[in-house]
Order: sequence, then structure tokens, then C-alpha cells
Amino acid sequence: GFGYRLKIQIDKITKIRETNNPLSSPAASFDRLAIYYSKTGFVMISPKNKKDFINRLTELNPAIDVILKIDSSDRNG
Repeated sequence: GFGYRLKIQIDKITKIRETNNPLSSPAASFDRLAIYYSKTGFVMISPKNKKDFINRLTELNPAIDVILKIDSSDRNG
């Protein structure tokens, strides 16, 4: 890891968005999640299992908006 830690209360998280944003962050990969926790605060992370991570957070805080990238392999037609 990078040795960078930020504690965010789960009830303060407002949105999770998949991103490939190359901005400098503690995320080790460009396949990231942006975690929004205030009107202007966010951090980008790259959890080992994004799906499980998102599911667990939304179980604990169902008010979190989740915005996933559209995967062209999932499109119908």
C-alpha cells in the first residue's frame, strides 16, 4: 500500500461512482471507485472486490447512490 489512510463514516457517504480518472490518489489501479462523503469531499480507491465492497456499503447505508460504468458487453441487442 501507499501508507495513506482516511477514515470516512459510512453514514456520511453519499455516492459511489466507478471511474478510470488518472488523478493522483491512494488507489493502486486506474479501475477505481470514487467515494463521495460530503458536498466537495471525495477519495478514489481500488478495492480488491468492487462488487462486494459496494454491496457491503449499501447494506450499511442504503441511501448511497451508486453509479456504475456501462459495460458494452452487458448491452442487449
